[in-house]
Amino acid sequence: MKHLHDHAIIETPAAPPSRACAPAREGGAPSEIAPGVILTAYKEAVCGVLAVIRFGAMMAVQDTVLARENGAKTSDPGYNGGLRAWLAAHCPEVGYKTAMRMKGTAEAVCAGLGVGASALLRALNPDPKALPDEEDGEALIALREALVGIVAGKSERSLVLWLKGGAPAAPEAAAAESTGGAEVKVLDAARRFARAAADALQCLDGRQRRAVGADVARALRDALGLKGLAWLAKVLEEAEG
Repeated sequence: MKHLHDHAIIETPAAPPSRACAPAREGGAPSEIAPGVILTAYKEAVCGVLAVIRFGAMMAVQDTVLARENGAKTSDPGYNGGLRAWLAAHCPEVGYKTAMRMKGTAEAVCAGLGVGASALLRALNPDPKALPDEEDGEALIALREALVGIVAGKSERSLVLWLKGGAPAAPEAAAAESTGGAEVKVLDAARRFARAAADALQCLDGRQRRAVGADVARALRDALGLKGLAWLAKVLEEAEG
């Protein structure tokens, strides 16, 4: 890096590539992740889906490390509360439910792409220029490019639904109509459906809303399937926007 000082150019050495989020190679035992690294990733996760996936992969790796060292359940010798207790002790700013949601998203990506959480985390190194220096750099670069491709234009929720069942761009009827009239009608129907559901739930208490919401979700899944649900999620997001 170059700086101007009294009209003279002074060169300072560039900072070395970050290896903070590069656990052990896939197939090896990952090392524990520092609390500061986890907290930084948690704060960055609001910036986009890739950051969510990276933080979720971090949680999956940390969970694996803790289970390996202390056991995975209360009956295991040395078990001390697992990931939840570790976060409370070392990263109290991290919301456990939010962290687990992001962990689930990362696990869905891992299952969809057939990779491990450690590889996913390494591919999403905040310093992509460091990837070619890895022994499996080409594979990590390819994985990162694949991730960038699949998250384009998707929210976290629609990405998970897409990974589980695929998300068509629009129903066949809408796609076949060149004027786009069918798409407008579907969007309007989704908007009215969302408003009607919200109005109907207002008169219920929290427990009743959760129960009804679960029943509606199951009914929609049975009626539409995962692909239909993914498309409906996309349409509802557009309606909300």
